[in-house]
Amino acid sequence: MWDKIITWCRLRRDGYVVLRQFLDPGEVSALRGLVLSVYELMPDCRSPEHLAAHFQSWDGVWLEELPAFLKARDTGLLARYDEIGGRIAGRTQAYFGGAWQPYWLRSFFRRSTGVKLLPWHIDADAAQINRPQSFNVWLPLDAVGDGLPSLEIVPRSHRAMRRGPLLAAGPYDRDDIVAEFGGAATPRLSPGDALIFDQFTLHRTQRPKADGYSRLSCEFRFFRWPWRVHLREVLRGSSTGRLLLRGLRRVLGRRIGF
Repeated sequence: MWDKIITWCRLRRDGYVVLRQFLDPGEVSALRGLVLSVYELMPDCRSPEHLAAHFQSWDGVWLEELPAFLKARDTGLLARYDEIGGRIAGRTQAYFGGAWQPYWLRSFFRRSTGVKLLPWHIDADAAQINRPQSFNVWLPLDAVGDGLPSLEIVPRSHRAMRRGPLLAAGPYDRDDIVAEFGGAATPRLSPGDALIFDQFTLHRTQRPKADGYSRLSCEFRFFRWPWRVHLREVLRGSSTGRLLLRGLRRVLGRRIGF
């Protein structure tokens, strides 16, 4: 229990945390095999439209629409996807709590080749998270940090970035901003390790040591509604709940935001 409390406190304090061996070797092998099998099918993808568009524009696989594509093409692969996706969701919830839900709309498989490196950015605007609380479970399927590029993370930047306006392609790609926070950290990760970071944490692709690399990774994002919003939505789901909600608003509305 205490290790999970410490993990959550580090994520809250630093804006990121590294979980070693988040997946065991068998799970890593299953996930890598799944991702490679999906990429074999993607060149023929024409529908769903947005899934095909993401793949054609930046070689990414959008997980929101992937099940519909696999259902029409390979139900066995769909079952594998559901199984490993469920494991990752369950593992994440075991660490951070069941209120954190998979955010498939903003989750991807990514194949990076060094053609385009992501500059300093925050997911809250660059990935259009549109949720008050969210984090990214980044799972590289290759060893990164030495030969292949990892992510560079700016520790404790998330609190200040949360206070600023959300700007698409905001003016964050500046070394002086990073220096103000005390510089960046570059985690060295093995397959199975997870880098988990807040949606407001500044990060970018580590500058590669050589051109022409290829790196597979997965981005599983999770979100959680603030408890007041979550309770409100639950109460709205029944007539009794709606009556209770009206009563709570009369008694507590001004103090707790109902």
